[in-house]
Amino acid sequence: MCGIAGILSVKRAEAQLERMTSQLMHRGPDGFGYFTDSEAGVYLGHRRLKILDLSDQAAQPMTSACGRYVIVYNGEVYNYRELASELDISWRTSCDTEVILEAFCVWGIDVVPRLNGMFAFAIYDKQDRVLTLCRDRMGIKPLYYYQGAGTLAFASELKALMQAEVPATVSMRHIQSFLHMGFVPEPDTVFEKIHKLPAGSVGTWKNGEWNIHSYWDLAAVVTRDLVKDEQQAKAELKKKLYDSVGYRLISDVKVGAFLSGGTDSSLVTAIASELMPGSLNTFSVAFENAPFDESGFARKVADALKTDHHELYVTQREARDLLPDVMAHFDQPFADTSALPFYLVSRYAGNHVTVALSGDGGDELFLGYGLYDWRRRLANPLVWGCRKPLSGMLRNLSHQRYQKAAHLLNCASRKELSDHLFSQEQGFFARKEIHPLLKHAVPDATLPAGHPLKRRLTDCEQQALFDMNGYLKDDLLEKVDMTSMRASLEVRVPLLDHNVVTYAMNLDPSLKVHGRIKKYLLKELLADYLPPELVHRPKWGFSIPLAGWLKGDLSFLIDEYLSDRLLQEVGLFDIQQVKRYVDAFRRGNDYLFHRVWLMIVMQQFLNKVKPELSL
Repeated sequence: MCGIAGILSVKRAEAQLERMTSQLMHRGPDGFGYFTDSEAGVYLGHRRLKILDLSDQAAQPMTSACGRYVIVYNGEVYNYRELASELDISWRTSCDTEVILEAFCVWGIDVVPRLNGMFAFAIYDKQDRVLTLCRDRMGIKPLYYYQGAGTLAFASELKALMQAEVPATVSMRHIQSFLHMGFVPEPDTVFEKIHKLPAGSVGTWKNGEWNIHSYWDLAAVVTRDLVKDEQQAKAELKKKLYDSVGYRLISDVKVGAFLSGGTDSSLVTAIASELMPGSLNTFSVAFENAPFDESGFARKVADALKTDHHELYVTQREARDLLPDVMAHFDQPFADTSALPFYLVSRYAGNHVTVALSGDGGDELFLGYGLYDWRRRLANPLVWGCRKPLSGMLRNLSHQRYQKAAHLLNCASRKELSDHLFSQEQGFFARKEIHPLLKHAVPDATLPAGHPLKRRLTDCEQQALFDMNGYLKDDLLEKVDMTSMRASLEVRVPLLDHNVVTYAMNLDPSLKVHGRIKKYLLKELLADYLPPELVHRPKWGFSIPLAGWLKGDLSFLIDEYLSDRLLQEVGLFDIQQVKRYVDAFRRGNDYLFHRVWLMIVMQQFLNKVKPELSL
């Protein structure tokens, strides 16, 4: 795992490149390198975290044997040995970087769909003066870019890209997206002219022109035929998971696994424990006085699987003191406070291993969220027809559970159902709440349109596809990358191997939700390794008690960032509307804590960068 950066410009950019690369030191503490061709206006930089082939021969930027191509690369391609066997080449290294580069020499851009892994890379063709940017199918590895005024600049993180002196105007439309979703969906960022290369895409820069095409899309893997036989599905899924986990154990440094005790991390750990020689290092985090503490389950699973388990205990004061700093590490507004425990466990694991496996993706692929129950309820014509009066009745009840249900039911149209349910399940701002909150009137934010499907999905499948195209890529995987790489730890996600994803997308929904059992097929697999009491238990999230903290030791964040003075200075929010939400929250309406948190995060970001706002 590494950090990459580059500039293609008619202006000399050596100093900018050095600043960009230095901003990525945490992603690659083991070394750095540059490629510059000032005549062609090409500047590429790399920070290295050594995983495969620890020698200096595997350092980057790397030039092909023929001398024509140069690569800077972040990530892992797990099937590099199979690809290498197809090429009649005398290899200089034993790393995947060289295989990607030499395969590109032979097959060109056609090599990209053959890669199995998580990656973001740039390859420069010195002969034709063409730069190619590529990103993995699921968007596990990030790649940001700016193009304009005859310049293309790219980097693994926004903080590095900003060193290229690109325009940093903030988009009001994208602020709306953040307030509604808690993140800005790709290909956008909060900045008007800075974008993410979409997952499963290739971008090319030639003669000052920039073009993007997709080589893989989630909707495209949905087929007309569903796998319905349970035994067939269980056997085939098990094989694909073993292949995926086996690939992700390939490393020249120590590999461990995050273990929360939940279904996904437990299954990944169980398979890894079987495949890995010796005892697998596993890691979990426990919070003082946490309302939902999974650490006891993690210990029991670790005992059953005989892993070498490490548990980090974090006091409330330690967690509260660190939260603002962790959230500020993100280079654009980001609301997911589970970034705090993920960073803590990543930093802790980094003292023992350099690579860790994670269970991300299981809930979206196998319908594990409680949100999908709401989607199923609202698919009922009777419930849909009565949703407005039901919402009005529930608003008059004081319990937070009823308040949340009232917001979930209050959906304007079926067209908005997917993003409305996600937004209100999280406790974010509904669309109609955003316009009164902002001082300036702006057009509504629009979400990326989906691709046509080969079969009609159930309502729950539609919601899950929406989550995979948004929440998974732009929240969960962003969190995993930013927090783990801050700790110089590589995290691999076996459940998001594209072969596993493709198979799961075409399983009959009854194999995912069976009666009242969510993630049914995963739990059936897990039952081969663990006793029933560890397989069938309530689902708990990786959350922190933020509502209580904002009323206690973190109340100063409200006083500081939502003060009349700073609200006036930043100029984004209507002061009276902010007061209304804060006062209601402090009077006991805890359901509003996420709305308050979104405003704090937005204010903190705008006060820090002090950008120009684009209406």
